[in-house]
Amino acid sequence: MTWIELALLILASYRLTHLIVFDSIMEPVRERLGPIPFIGELISCYWCCGVWASGLLVGAHLLWPAVSFPLILLLAVAGGQAIVESLVRRD
Repeated sequence: MTWIELALLILASYRLTHLIVFDSIMEPVRERLGPIPFIGELISCYWCCGVWASGLLVGAHLLWPAVSFPLILLLAVAGGQAIVESLVRRD
C-alpha cells in the first residue's frame, strides 16, 4: 500500500464515519436503528463507528481495489473538503 492510498483511506474513513454518526441525512437511520443495542452504539459512537468504517473501506480496497477506488476517492475528497471548511469557518 502506498502513502497516497493510506492518505485516501484515512480521509475516506473520516468522511464515512462523520456521515454515519453526525450528518442529518443519516438521522432517520440512526433513529430507527438506535434502540438496537449493538447497532445503536455502533452508529452513535464516533470511535466505534470509525473502526468499523475503516475496516469496511480497507477491506474493500484490499479485496476489490478497482471497484472500491471511486467510492474511496469520493469520500476522501469530501473528507478533505470538510476539514478545509471547518478550518475556514473558525474565523
